[in-house]
Amino acid sequence: MGAGAPIAALFAVLPIFYPPGILMGASPAMLTGALISGIFFGDALSPSSQVINTTVMTQHEQGTGRPAGMLSVLRQRTPYILAAGAVTVVLYLIFGAGGGVMGDMTQLSQFSDARGLWMLVPVAVLLCICFKTGNLFEGLSFAIVTGLAVGLIAGLFTFSDIVSINYETAGLNGIIFEGIYGILDVAVSTILLYGLIAVAVDGGMLEKCCSLILSGKFTKTKRGAETVLTLGIVIINILLAGCVLPSILMFGDMADRIGQESSISPERRSILLTANATNFSSIIPINSAFVMGSVTIINEMVQKHSYLPAVTPFQIFCSSFYCLLLTGICIFWVATGVGREASDKTVKATIQ
Repeated sequence: MGAGAPIAALFAVLPIFYPPGILMGASPAMLTGALISGIFFGDALSPSSQVINTTVMTQHEQGTGRPAGMLSVLRQRTPYILAAGAVTVVLYLIFGAGGGVMGDMTQLSQFSDARGLWMLVPVAVLLCICFKTGNLFEGLSFAIVTGLAVGLIAGLFTFSDIVSINYETAGLNGIIFEGIYGILDVAVSTILLYGLIAVAVDGGMLEKCCSLILSGKFTKTKRGAETVLTLGIVIINILLAGCVLPSILMFGDMADRIGQESSISPERRSILLTANATNFSSIIPINSAFVMGSVTIINEMVQKHSYLPAVTPFQIFCSSFYCLLLTGICIFWVATGVGREASDKTVKATIQ
């Protein structure tokens, strides 16, 4: 809930939880699937999620141009997300230890430091500010300052750990710069990906596809239009390797136009886009950034710790229960239209 982006959370939680989870007898595949499920589940509930904030800003009300309300989106879909999370927990409780072997429990000490729990304080600050104000940048700013202060007071790091200079090599070290270096590859690839999106949008390809879709009879009904929105974001998300945020940015304007002309509320559109971009389409085993990223991180840890087992992409796909359950919920939403009336009432109340 505090990472702000699923891919950032992936790089954070796998190195933290995978080794001790294996030592405590968890199934390697189930453990990896549980971590990915937790990443998407937490992001779905978080007001600091870049995915949610970006989605609601791309969806507008016809006529007024009003963007979707983030807190309204969270309120409407949270019961379904909590239900999927509860079922997921039960499934991991039943199958989580299948094939797992208890390791040397004395090794757990190298992965544990109770003082680290103090760093949940800045996460709480981030979520409280975002829930109250709906302002992601304000929440992040206060959370960063709070995190630095709490870390210094709790003795988790010193000033030199934050920023330091190696005068022999003229290198910059510390938490800030290591964080930048660690995410540099992802940042560069993201910039290139956004360039691809801009070419597709400015070239008129998406506009022509949108016009073609709207010319058919299928989108004249809300169920038909929601089906098109679902299939569109799923296909683009798969083609973009499950990178949720770029997929929504690429498809957002197209979804906005289809939704407006089909009288689907911006809140309803936001719910469908975020849910379908984080269901099975984000964990396709042959190209998913989350699945391949998990395999890469785990293989790197296996080289350092011989007792850690490796996992295959297909095993991760089959074990990511939350994403698979969310797929069923998405189909249920579109097929039955549940929640559509609530979204329409929210729009009318806002306009009034």
